[in-house]
Amino acid sequence: MVDEVFSSTDISHTCPQSVAQVLGVGLMPVSIWHVWLLKSYESPFAVGGQPQVNDLALAVLICSMNRKDMGAVLSDDKKMAEAVASIAENWFTIPSAELEIHILAFNQYLTEGLDGPQFWEDPEHNPVKDRSRCPMEWHLVKMLLNERICQTEEDAWNYSFNRALCWSAVVGETNGSRNYIDPVDRADIEKVNV
Repeated sequence: MVDEVFSSTDISHTCPQSVAQVLGVGLMPVSIWHVWLLKSYESPFAVGGQPQVNDLALAVLICSMNRKDMGAVLSDDKKMAEAVASIAENWFTIPSAELEIHILAFNQYLTEGLDGPQFWEDPEHNPVKDRSRCPMEWHLVKMLLNERICQTEEDAWNYSFNRALCWSAVVGETNGSRNYIDPVDRADIEKVNV
C-alpha cells in the first residue's frame, strides 16, 4: 500500500497540483524559504488575518521566486516595493468577489504545499518545557543538510516544504520514533470518527 501523504508530496515537490498562477504570476512549489519569508513578513497567509491586495501580491511575489532570486529583491526596499506594486497594480480595481477567488486559490496552493505527515501526540510531552525554540524552518534545513538530502544551504532553503516534512518523518522513524500516523492508523481513526 502506497501512503498517499508521501506520494502526493512527491508530486507537489515538482509542481503545484491545482494552482499554477495567482494574480497572473506563476508560482513555484512551496519551499521552506517561502514559508520562512511569509512568517517573517507576518503575512496574513502565515499568521492569520484577512489579506488585502498588497498582502496577496507580496505572498505571490515570495512564492514565485527561489531564495537566490528573491535575495536580490529583498536586499533593496525600493525594488521590493516596486515588485509588489507591479503585481498588485492591475488588481486594485477588481470586484472583491474576484479578489476572493485569487485568495482562495493561493490558500489552496499553500494547503497543498504545506500538507505533510501527521504524528501521534507524546503523552509525556510538556508543551512549555519541550517546545522548540528555534523556528521549524531552520530545523528542516538542518535536517536536509545533515541527512545529505541537499548538498548546499541554498538547495535546502529552496526544498519543497511538504517533502522536507516527509523526510523528517523518515529520519525520526529511522532513529526509533513511532509517532508517524500511517495509512492503517488513519483508516482506524476515520472508523472511530464516523
